[in-house]
Amino acid sequence: MGRAQFRPGDLVEIRSAAEILATLDDRGTTGNTLFMPEMIPQLGRRHRVAQLALKVCAPSGNVNLRSGMVFLDDLRCDGAAHGGCQMECRIFWREEWLRPVESGSPDQRAPSDADDVARLTEIATVNAAVPGGEKPTWRCQATTLPEAGKLVSWKEPTQYVREVTAGNVGVMHFIKVFASAIWRSIGRKLSIVARLPTAGADRVDGESLGLQPGEWVEVRSLEEIGRTLDDNLKHRGLSFTDEMAQHCGQRFQVHRRVERVIDEPSGRMLEFRKNAYISLEGLVCTGDRAPHLWFCRKDHYPFWREAWLRRVDDAASSAAANGPT
Repeated sequence: MGRAQFRPGDLVEIRSAAEILATLDDRGTTGNTLFMPEMIPQLGRRHRVAQLALKVCAPSGNVNLRSGMVFLDDLRCDGAAHGGCQMECRIFWREEWLRPVESGSPDQRAPSDADDVARLTEIATVNAAVPGGEKPTWRCQATTLPEAGKLVSWKEPTQYVREVTAGNVGVMHFIKVFASAIWRSIGRKLSIVARLPTAGADRVDGESLGLQPGEWVEVRSLEEIGRTLDDNLKHRGLSFTDEMAQHCGQRFQVHRRVERVIDEPSGRMLEFRKNAYISLEGLVCTGDRAPHLWFCRKDHYPFWREAWLRRVDDAASSAAANGPT
């Protein structure tokens, strides 16, 4: 792993289309990181480095990313070039696509040439939709994530230490996360800490609410949610996790109804309009309570079943709402 050029908090400017084009291979990647069409509107704009992208979770496990990747502010993919995918993944940025900027310096960026932008779009969309059976498969940063790094066992300690040395995680927060993980692991083995409740074969689907963006909801109690979960802590295939359990009793606004997302391992679009997932405003997975996936900074929106939420009509919801803990 080489030394990173940037640190969290640094101000950067996204380079022009011509400069980024010069870094891309014929697959539209730099260092096996895909440049996507959804990133083009950010050309020439300035953002803060939020974190270095060092290790993130994937369906296959932890992926140690190659050096030179960062997250900027909370820039997310809107799925416009990928079939309207609603996953809202954070975007990975290569350091080669960025230039450092001094705080307070005047904005001197030059507009990108239209031909360069068109060429960049062409390269960025290469193989974005590849015929595969009845429906296309999609190629994005999420589906190609394993190519941008290598799988690493959760037992490898350096992946966690790097989060501290890179400035992504403070020392006290680091200690708190692992102390909590050890307590829950040992406590559950000794039956001191309760496991998440399940109903097994007797699970129920629960109530459908038809929630819409902007509505206020309250996360139901563990006991209520447990009645909807099978022995694998799933409700019709959707997992309920420790990361989500900490929000029981808290109130949030509905961020969106999620009806279509790209399946990362296969690249196929999954659609579920009749049983839409729900994402909640400002509530993202930090990995702090996700066993073996600690400190993942993808900050994805956990998906909720309507059965795990109750609609709140109280006008005081806004004032009483709990943010993520």
